[in-house]
Amino acid sequence: MDVDKIYCGDYKFTVEVDTGSETGANQLTVWVAEKAMVDSWPLSRFKRDQLFNALLEPQKSYLILLLDKEKSACRSPFEDEMQKLRQLFTTTTKRRT
Repeated sequence: MDVDKIYCGDYKFTVEVDTGSETGANQLTVWVAEKAMVDSWPLSRFKRDQLFNALLEPQKSYLILLLDKEKSACRSPFEDEMQKLRQLFTTTTKRRT
């Protein structure tokens, strides 16, 4: 549970209560985070979800549409093959009976 947050320049200090039993009860933990300028970072340093969440409309909707079309196109050959195998299995089991 966060107790306090302090901002100082490019740094953020977060104080939280540690109620765990590792070292004792009700100890305080201080977390430090430094602000980073990500403008010059390569996109490969970001996760896919971070990049997707950074997209704005209408690019986000357009990308979702393209991804759905691509997913459908990739899935179609597998579904066709599965259907052929099901039919083959059904016809061979009927012949045996």
